[in-house]
Formats: sequence, structure tokens, C-alpha cells
Amino acid sequence: METQSALQAQAVRTGVDLARLLRGRTDMETKRAVEAMVRPYLETLPTAVRTELIDAAFLRKDQEVQEALFRRHVSWALVDWLLPALSEHIARELAGGKDLAWDRAAVSKTAMSKGTAQPNLVDTAEALRHLADWCTAGEMYHRARHHVAAAAGHVVDQAEALTMGVVEYLNPEAEFPDLALVSHGLLRLDSMKWVLESLGHPLSLARVTGFGRALARQTLNAATATIERFLADPNLLTLFDNVGVISQVDNLLLVVARVMEAQEDVRAGTQPEFVSIDGHALSHFMRGLERLQALLFRGLTRSIGRTDADPSVPMASLKQLHYLATLCLGAGLTVDPGQFDPAARRLEAGFARLAHDIGGVVTGLAIADPPDLAALRRALVQAQAVKAMLADTGSHDANAILTDYLRSAEMRLTQLPATP
Repeated sequence: METQSALQAQAVRTGVDLARLLRGRTDMETKRAVEAMVRPYLETLPTAVRTELIDAAFLRKDQEVQEALFRRHVSWALVDWLLPALSEHIARELAGGKDLAWDRAAVSKTAMSKGTAQPNLVDTAEALRHLADWCTAGEMYHRARHHVAAAAGHVVDQAEALTMGVVEYLNPEAEFPDLALVSHGLLRLDSMKWVLESLGHPLSLARVTGFGRALARQTLNAATATIERFLADPNLLTLFDNVGVISQVDNLLLVVARVMEAQEDVRAGTQPEFVSIDGHALSHFMRGLERLQALLFRGLTRSIGRTDADPSVPMASLKQLHYLATLCLGAGLTVDPGQFDPAARRLEAGFARLAHDIGGVVTGLAIADPPDLAALRRALVQAQAVKAMLADTGSHDANAILTDYLRSAEMRLTQLPATP
């Protein structure tokens, strides 16, 4: 078993090296190097056939005939040994759940056959495609393309299994979706798309692209459902789930970006069937964010400074508004930042109103006669937390408004007698 695995590993490394060698000029020196690499894989051919192929490939004086025979000679080794090894390597690595090399520029040409290191899957796919295209036209070419199709089929099967596995966690009636799991799945699907691009198999690439879009869309719908449950019944349980969604800003941005990419393809006219489903999912999500913003602003304003209210309530609302502001800022770096412009403008206007409202609450407590010092101090602490959030999210105008209110209230506080 170990010997068989070692032979397969060596065949993969040989295939990748051979593809690199055959990309250049095939002068006589290159041909002899290629012949030395494939000779061990021709041992299964009858001796007479093998000798005839080798002699004809190197001794014929007619260049065209010599080139044709050389290609046929090498093609025997490719279709019987090296191409199957490359295809099986792709299937085996994907089935084992291994991630691909993310930085293609850094690793693309570094996986050499020296030592025991195996080539990464992108290099393997590129080698498989190049060697299959290189094979002699006719029977050899079709046999070679079969191995490319087999590798693409393995990628599609793994992509479908991955997508179905993640979708099981997206039941809208269950707890909030695990966006970290979804993000990992989306990135693995991206990796598989790299392999299919390298294989040059557009039909399989379209299928895996569709899996990624369906996963992103269903995830966004699940996130929207979680937000809507909180909006319909704001309690500790739905609050926990809601925070569980919007606090995963980076992962949520990845999901949103994938849905936006689908919309971008729609505008380009490449995927018209995605118009209603992706557009509806994104619009539904944006409406949920708008309603969530309004609820959080109301709750925060009403609870500031109140001694009869749970002090964790305004802090929870403040954290959620901070997450939403970070989401809108991050969306400005996505494929279509204009989609989030209305939400960002509403948020900025809401922060300005919030600054005035909280400033009014603090001022009212400061000038009250008799003053409620406990409520004033609590309001000042909470207002400072809001001010820090405004500064952190770049809401400079709202921050300046609230700073003016706080300066006056803090000055008033120093003039009031201390409580016994």
C-alpha cells in the first residue's frame, strides 16, 4: 500500500514538472529530458512497440513526423499514468478536506518535485489541463480530456456536498446562523472555483459558482429571519440571537458581498435567473437593518439616565449600533458600495438625532431643580460611551454635537452640591 501511494505521489510530481517543461520550446534536449521522465511509465507497453516509438520519435529526420511521433510516444505515458494520477490527486485532496493554497502568486510555481512535498491543487489542475491539451489529437486527446472531466466532476461533487452540509445549519426556525462556518464554506468554494478555472472547465465552474451564490443567499435569508424575530419580540433570547448575527461583521460582510456579486452578474446580463431571488434577499435584509436601526435608536434614547432601567439595556443597544455602523463602513469596500449608501446615510442621520436627544436628556437632568445626581451621573457615563462609539465609527458631526452638550452638563455637575 505504501509503495502504491509513493508511486502515485511521484507520478503527480512528475506530471507537474512535465507540464512546466512542455510549456517551453521542445528542442532535442527538452525531448530527451521528457523521454527520461516518461520512460518508467511506458514499461507496460510491449517492448517492440516501445522501442519503435522511441526510435521513431528521435531518429526520423522529417520534423513534422518526428514531432507527431514524439507526442504520441509521450501521450501513452500521460493517458495511462500521469493524467489519472493528477486527477486522482485532486479528488483525494478535496475529499480529505484540505484547503487550497490561498495566495496563488506566492505558491503557484514553488511546489517542485524535489523532495516529498506534493504540488498544491491549483498547480496540479493547471498541469492536468496543459498536458491534456498537449496530447496528440484523436483517441489520445479524447482519453486525456476524460481525465480533466473526471477531475472537474470530483470538484463539483465535493462542492455540492459542502454546500448541502452547511445549508443544514441554516434552518430559519433554529438559532442564529453560524456565519463563521458559512464563511469558511464560501471560501472553500472559492478555492474549488480556482481549481476549475485552472482546469478550464466552464460548465463545472458555473455549477460551483451557483452553489456559492445559493449558500450566500440562504445565509442572508437566515440572518434576516433572526433580525426579524428580534424585531417582532424583543426579549433576552431573541436579543442574544440578533447580537450573534450582527456581531459577526466580517463574516456577514463576506456573505453580503457574495450576494452583491450575483447582482453584479445580473446587471452584466450573464445570470438573469438570479434577478428575483438575490435581489429580494438583499432588499429584505436591508429593510430589516433599517427597522433594527430605528428600534435601537428609540431604545437607547429612552433608557439613557433612567435609574429604574437595567443599565445593560442601553449598552446592548449601543453595541448593536456600533456593529451596524461597522457593517456599513465595511460595505463601502464591497463590489457595490452604493447598495449600502441609504443605510449609511440613515445611520449618520440617526447618530445626529441621537446626539441631540441624549444631549437633551443630560441637559434636562443637569438643570432640574432639585437635581437627580444619581441619574445625571449615570446619564453622563452612558453619554460618554455613546461619544466614544461615535468617534470610533467616524461620525464626527454627531460627536461634536454631543461633546458640546456634555461639556455644559459636566460644568453644571461641578457646581452642584455633593450628595451626603
